[in-house]
Amino acid sequence: MEVVIGLGCVIILLIVLGVPLQPMIALALGVMGIIAIFCTLFFIVMLVILLQTHKHNAKFIRLEEGKRIGFHAVYEVDGREYHNTFPTDTFLEKLFYQKEEVTIRIRETRHRVFVFDKLTQVIIGIGLPAFAVIAALLAVGFWI
Repeated sequence: MEVVIGLGCVIILLIVLGVPLQPMIALALGVMGIIAIFCTLFFIVMLVILLQTHKHNAKFIRLEEGKRIGFHAVYEVDGREYHNTFPTDTFLEKLFYQKEEVTIRIRETRHRVFVFDKLTQVIIGIGLPAFAVIAALLAVGFWI
């Protein structure tokens, strides 16, 4: 919220100082395009990791507060607990986490374990094409 207020003050100051709107709009489109490109790259990396996973039958145990942000779904596979890679919201618990037996995808490396439940797979499936289209539209709009 503070960022939005700060940007609003800067924009008003630039308008008062007489800076034309066209460079400000071009800069805003450029920043949004760069953000969309980085989001697209993030989803591509997550898709590649998702394609390297293996299916496991798991039991949903609980939602647990994450160390940094939000809540994470916790699953049990063969007596071992796994935390979902992405955080979730507690209101989604009723939609996605009602069944105890679920299928999740796990990729284990030496340093990290990636766990993808069906909500995460949907987010990756929608996020990648959405941000790719947004980045392409911003690029086309920026160069026209």
